[in-house]
Amino acid sequence: MRKYNNLLSAVIIIMLLLLGACSGDGREPPDPNTSASIKVMYWDEESFYRKYGKWFNQKFPKVNIEVVSKPRIGSDLGTGDRKEQLNQLIQQERPDLLLLNLQEYEKLAADGELYPLDVLIQQDEFDIEGMHATVLDALKERGNGKLYGLASAFYSSALFYNSDLFQAYGVEPPQNQMTWEQIMDLANRFPLSEDREERIYGFQLAEYNGISQLILDWGKTENLKLSDEDGKLIFDSERWKQVYVSVIDLLSTGRLYIPNPPNAGSLEEEADLFASGRAAMRISGPSYINRLETSKAPSHWKMVSVPVSSSNPTDSAYMSLADLFGIRADSEHTSIAWEFIKFANSEEFAKAESFTMGDGLLTRTLFNANTSNLELEPFYMLKPQANHLNLSNLPPSFYQTFSGIIEARTREVLANKLTVEEAIMTIQQQGNDGVPGLPQ
Repeated sequence: MRKYNNLLSAVIIIMLLLLGACSGDGREPPDPNTSASIKVMYWDEESFYRKYGKWFNQKFPKVNIEVVSKPRIGSDLGTGDRKEQLNQLIQQERPDLLLLNLQEYEKLAADGELYPLDVLIQQDEFDIEGMHATVLDALKERGNGKLYGLASAFYSSALFYNSDLFQAYGVEPPQNQMTWEQIMDLANRFPLSEDREERIYGFQLAEYNGISQLILDWGKTENLKLSDEDGKLIFDSERWKQVYVSVIDLLSTGRLYIPNPPNAGSLEEEADLFASGRAAMRISGPSYINRLETSKAPSHWKMVSVPVSSSNPTDSAYMSLADLFGIRADSEHTSIAWEFIKFANSEEFAKAESFTMGDGLLTRTLFNANTSNLELEPFYMLKPQANHLNLSNLPPSFYQTFSGIIEARTREVLANKLTVEEAIMTIQQQGNDGVPGLPQ
């Protein structure tokens, strides 16, 4: 099916490019015979050409594109400021187009390193009205009121819940913009059966590293940071302790389903109890809708927004922008770089991408596939959070390593091998000592 969708997407892109070349919007279209050589910073050459390059060259066959690989930022370094590494890469390679996350975008825009797009958008009458307002607002907010880039897609999650279970057990269903405490209070209202094979769980954790993911997501939602400005781990701070104790208390009730880690040898290691009607809630992305439709999932499931912080109820720790491109401020190829950004964010490209988005959502929301005719507002209603744990001063491999440390030590707490206080102290110590280059 995926192979068919990719082929269909390719055919649609070619047809729409040909139609686009024949249509006008009241101005002179760019010369398709434009000759130029530009550099694009992207994950790698293969994925860039598969998604963008070969289609863009259908429109501009004489444009040579050199891909500068972004993953090498910090990949060979155990220490160092990732922002400084990015700056070094830009200065050394001088790419015309930059693939950025929201934090990088904000920093480069503030430093005058990105070319403002507002005038270009106005001159070309490029339609941004059909783009998700929350995405555009986030870009403007971090660009001091200006647009320095456009993102063709974003990632978001929602809280799925089984309305039949809530009705059957007399529990009030969740609502948009609840806090983690409120969601977990609902989970705790489901009766606890001694028979684990028949138990109805109030909440299902993620399949892999579910405990650590819950702890870190809860902390992110509350806008907590894992490190100070010097890169020193601060997991033993009072606010992180409060989050950790809250999670331990919830896990100890038995009302949260904790999947076994991969390769644990259990038949339930990848069990999806929500899909089988034995878990009342779980958090997932839009692709989970298709998973539910193709499984024997309960028919009466609904969605609301992910948990938020009471102090920032409009922000989501689960939303991030994808394929955010900006133009280097002193690029000598601004014109063709702008043509690429328009192409990547066009309606034509969105139509084709709608067949292959997986767990992402298109910024041009009109083209997001919705075979269930469900209201997707829970994925759209919140804006991306400003800060995510303050990881920029930590080694690139830190998050994955630290997640494993939290997962292992917390499972030892649940097995009565460690106290909560010992676990927090051990997590802090191993986090500082076990990751090369972390300040002591």
